[in-house]
Amino acid sequence: MLLPSFPDVSPKVTFPRLRHLSIDYYYIAGDRWAIGYNQIAPLLEASPNLEYLALPTLERFWEHQGIKVPKLKSVKTIDLGESSSGMFFVTSIITSCESLQSFELHWCTSSGYDESHEEWSIVKIWDALVHVRRTIQEIMFESIVDIPLGSPTADSVSSLSEFIDLRILKVDGRSFEGMFQAWAFKTRSSDRSEEHTSELQSPVL
Repeated sequence: MLLPSFPDVSPKVTFPRLRHLSIDYYYIAGDRWAIGYNQIAPLLEASPNLEYLALPTLERFWEHQGIKVPKLKSVKTIDLGESSSGMFFVTSIITSCESLQSFELHWCTSSGYDESHEEWSIVKIWDALVHVRRTIQEIMFESIVDIPLGSPTADSVSSLSEFIDLRILKVDGRSFEGMFQAWAFKTRSSDRSEEHTSELQSPVL
């Protein structure tokens, strides 16, 4: 393949003027197939000034393999479309951005690809978006019903008040439920903390 050979070429291959990169699925006999991350990684690494990035479902990108997305310092738009990419890839690409303004993901089931979605988490996608809360202006996040919500933590997104430039928010009920679960978790934690403080401060009669 041409792209995987990029790292071995001298002088180094770069595309400094490339601003817009859109990669689509490939089709065999009418069936749509996912693309291996290794097939597009050299192109991402060779394009330091990308501003728009649209990707199909990508496979073979797992945490235990130690794979990393290069820093996407200039990317302002990520469009993952109707993706069945694994959670670790989606969160990695969000947190690799430094000036992301628009994010779109219609998260589908991973059936038919080589990663189960049992360990996926809607909450963790929201948590990754916290990393771009200072720059993000548009979030479109929809997910199908059978993708797990995940477990919220004290750092999970329950309020968009810190997303200071957010102008457009489009989420379906399932994705919104992830935020609601985080809100409920934090509210219960706050109530328990206040009750415990009150007990400590109450005078003993």
